[in-house]
Amino acid sequence: MSVNPALDEHTDDPVALEHERLLIRREGVTFDGTVDGTHYRLRGFAVLSNLRVVFVSQEPAAISALDLPLANTRHESFNQPIFGCSNISATTSPLRGGNIRSDVAWKLEFREGGVGTWLPWFFTVLKVMRRHVEAVAQGGGAPARAPAPPNADMMKQAYVDPHDPTKLYLPVEDDPPQHSHRD
Repeated sequence: MSVNPALDEHTDDPVALEHERLLIRREGVTFDGTVDGTHYRLRGFAVLSNLRVVFVSQEPAAISALDLPLANTRHESFNQPIFGCSNISATTSPLRGGNIRSDVAWKLEFREGGVGTWLPWFFTVLKVMRRHVEAVAQGGGAPARAPAPPNADMMKQAYVDPHDPTKLYLPVEDDPPQHSHRD
């Protein structure tokens, strides 16, 4: 977990880590949380990858972005208050060697549109990460890979629901293998 992880200078998306695949980006999000004793409430967007959630602030603040590793996330909950915005709350423990010293209790409020795309992706990716962490703890497992979309309906929903501002990252296929021809 880190404050101000590297961002792409053109899109403000997080720069992908090794073995990371960016999956979805959600605009119209507010981060509400305490980082090393300081409370922040910032508007911006959130990016979900196979390894982490990255909140990127669109307001000037000491925190321009915050990296929340899924492997260290616990006590997650989806909340639908009677008054207020639907949100996900959780606690994330710091990574060894990171620039955050204590647990971060956080909430992402979805202030624009529905949550029908973000929620299934978030909980599915979190479940895949937990299986990976368990496999590694038992002596097996390769670096976490991006999961396949949980089902085709989720893909359709992201494209069809005009009230859901979630954007999908489409995978870039590797160049096809070059075949050598003998003359």
